[in-house]
Formats: sequence, structure tokens, C-alpha cells
Amino acid sequence: MTLLIALFGFFIIKGLLWLPFYFKQARVYLLVNLFTSMLVAPFITLLYHETDFDFTIVYAGMIVLDSLMLFFLVQRNGWKAVPAAFLANTIAIVFFFLGNG
Repeated sequence: MTLLIALFGFFIIKGLLWLPFYFKQARVYLLVNLFTSMLVAPFITLLYHETDFDFTIVYAGMIVLDSLMLFFLVQRNGWKAVPAAFLANTIAIVFFFLGNG
């Protein structure tokens, strides 16, 4: 899977899955989504293709990063941030692994 497909896939997956959680703050969460997708997609693509790094640590880091970004930048509600980040990143990492084999 190319980097561009991974970036668009992460953006679309997170955007659709975060919509029910942050419907009223759509502009802000889409900007946070774009930032985290542009930060994470190249990083995990590089790690996947160039190293033998354990992806459970990367997966946990993605959840923590997205939870903190959603909590501090979109809405200060941990009950929304943690499940939204967990759900979106789980689907995104499955998409990444299915695309890369």
C-alpha cells in the first residue's frame, strides 16, 4: 500500500468513525484528524517496511495520541475521547495491515 492510500484511508476511517462522537465540532475534529493522520501514516509505514518493530506499542501510542488530541483540542470529555480513539485506531490499523499484507 502506498503512503498516499494509507493517509487517505486513515483520514476517511477516522473521520467517519469520529462523526457520531463529535458531530457539533466537525471542523475542529476534522483538522485534528488531518493532523494525526499526516503524523501517524508516514511513521507507521516507515516502521512497517524498514524495521521489525512491535506494532502493539505503536497501536497503543496511536490511541494515546488521538485521545489526548481529542481531549485537549476538540472537547474536554474523556468519556468520548478514549472510545472514539480506540474504535477509530483499531479499524485504521486493521486497514493498514490488510493493505500491506
